[in-house]
Amino acid sequence: MPTIPFDPRRRLIQVPVIVTVNGQRQGLTFILDTGAAQSGLSQSVLTDIGINWQSADRFARVSTASDNISVPIVTIPSLEVFGITFTNLSVLALPFPIGVTADGVLGFDLLSRFWLFINYRRGLLVAEPMNRFFHRFALVWQIFRAW
Repeated sequence: MPTIPFDPRRRLIQVPVIVTVNGQRQGLTFILDTGAAQSGLSQSVLTDIGINWQSADRFARVSTASDNISVPIVTIPSLEVFGITFTNLSVLALPFPIGVTADGVLGFDLLSRFWLFINYRRGLLVAEPMNRFFHRFALVWQIFRAW
């Protein structure tokens, strides 16, 4: 069960993610976004890792801070976060503005599969998969250690 440090002064939590496309593993950084319904990657990162988001045939409406937009939905062959690998995962191809220091966002579709504990004072995130019921003691121990 991962314990991930973060800088609480930055006002966001970034987590490491590994995406595998055509056998190539790529380490990326995602922002934990509890307000996002679905996870997504920036369009430029998708292009860099070989996913053709411009020919997508599925789209989703997304509300941003300033607009409602339609964005492509693409499939990522493999995405690993918090030690769990998800295969054939549908994600949004997001038009990140210049200056965003992350490669993607983790939304409710993935976050809802984990027990999450965030200690902002110490800058620690503890994540445990929901399906590991018998590992709850380990989660409690990690939370106790993080406190």
